[in-house]
Amino acid sequence: MKYVICSLLGFCTGICVYFLSVFLIKAETGNFPVTGGKKFVCMLVSAFVCGALCLLLAIYYKGAAMSLIIAMLICQVLVLVSLCDLVSMIVPSVALFLLFILSTAYSAFDVLTGENMLVCCIDHLCGCAFSFIILYLPYKLSVAAKGREGIGVGDIKLMTLLGLTLGLPGSFITVFIASISASLILLILRCVQHIKYGKASKSKEYPFAPFICISALSALLFEDEIISLYLLTFDTITKLK
Repeated sequence: MKYVICSLLGFCTGICVYFLSVFLIKAETGNFPVTGGKKFVCMLVSAFVCGALCLLLAIYYKGAAMSLIIAMLICQVLVLVSLCDLVSMIVPSVALFLLFILSTAYSAFDVLTGENMLVCCIDHLCGCAFSFIILYLPYKLSVAAKGREGIGVGDIKLMTLLGLTLGLPGSFITVFIASISASLILLILRCVQHIKYGKASKSKEYPFAPFICISALSALLFEDEIISLYLLTFDTITKLK
């Protein structure tokens, strides 16, 4: 029964997320680029994704009940950010503000309920600092070398807030998965463009926030399993050498 309720709540909030994304995109750009029947499809996708994420959290999340509720709310905000970035290439400031409140609440509750408050606090702060530095450096290098942003400022803010939520190990997992997956998808898109048009568009911008959000959710749900898999793989490679 708990799983059904979580799924239904996620589905309903997903519809709200869609309408909020429409409002935020119109507020920042003046129009919502999705038209006609695609709007309904977009709303359904948002609702089903939010419902599925709430169900996954209800099944696999290992924390306390209050942390679970905050994590579900964070998921809704991440869907909102991903939707806005996919549709209009923006990361709304309102969504980042909501994420800031939820991330602070999540990390504070984790610190207060942890076995070692000091270690837990340092972990969250280090995750925040690592996430900021690891994305800010490529941003500055790209501006200095090419005169344009390689990574959006919104992506840096998003990753920094998620670093505060996840802590250092989760932040490392998120950056690693997001970078690898985004690079692979970009490579595939470039190959398709080259085959279809004879050349790939180098100036076209692609959204990075959805990759960050998906990777952060993976770290939130399966951090221990991912770390175990990494250590097992590393150990296997070391033995082969």
